[in-house]
Amino acid sequence: MNSYELQAPTSLCLYDQEHQNITLNFFSVLKSYCVPETKQITVDFSSLTYMSAAAANHLFAIFMYYQLNIDNNFFKLKLPQDKKLRDMFDKTGMHTALKSGGVKKVKKMWQNSDFLCGTNKDVPKLMQEIKKRCGVSPFPQKLNLAMRETLLNVHHHAYPSQVQNQVVTWFCYFYINEDENGRYLSTIIQDMGQGIVSSIKKGFPDFKYVSDSSCIAHAMTRKVSGTREEGRGKGSFDMMKPLIFNKLKGNDILYVISNSGSYTFEVTGEDKHMVTSGQLANQLHGTMIEWTLYY
Repeated sequence: MNSYELQAPTSLCLYDQEHQNITLNFFSVLKSYCVPETKQITVDFSSLTYMSAAAANHLFAIFMYYQLNIDNNFFKLKLPQDKKLRDMFDKTGMHTALKSGGVKKVKKMWQNSDFLCGTNKDVPKLMQEIKKRCGVSPFPQKLNLAMRETLLNVHHHAYPSQVQNQVVTWFCYFYINEDENGRYLSTIIQDMGQGIVSSIKKGFPDFKYVSDSSCIAHAMTRKVSGTREEGRGKGSFDMMKPLIFNKLKGNDILYVISNSGSYTFEVTGEDKHMVTSGQLANQLHGTMIEWTLYY
């Protein structure tokens, strides 16, 4: 069996184009090592000085998914030398989220980590934890609905015919922060399934050869479902509602990445809906969805 060592870049970020390609390439190489024939992967974060929230959650998803599905000790860590980032690893529970472990670790993270994972039955508990720990009052309107619909879509579509065998189906990271526009709550959901793009291409033959970004944009329209079932698919529109109903409009963002496509939805202060789609140089496994809501 082979063992590998992978050096992380100085920045892991899924937002700006400058670092996005490097980050996706790092994840792609890491995932290529994640096979049963591999004994262990050492991931060296010693040179890392910055990691965005979405990149952190995707890293958590990769580590946790393969620790549960291949081996609890599948990964070995070399922590960042940067003090600020090391403190972030400890404060948010990132270190616990990445270190060796399996089902027991998953249960422990519910006690004190901002990184949580589970299945459809854990969704009510997730909503309670986010509300309790973030202390945002009132809680952003329609965010509860948007997250529940998103996680229901994960349950129904992300792991076709395999959902019952998955110990964990979704991975979540949430945090409060502040910038020049005010205070905001960011909530990120990631799955390690087939992704929105694959679901759309399988369900809609006309989209088999279109770009991944076009598939995501189509999925985000009303009444579109990868199963083509009447009455399903409203979850995609529900995902936008936290931005539409937020009274502090203008800076909120809904950000989606699946395969090699990206999708951004924003609502201006004048209630104008703005959509931006893009093609990525590398693929991201599964689907990543992030709400950034000011309050």
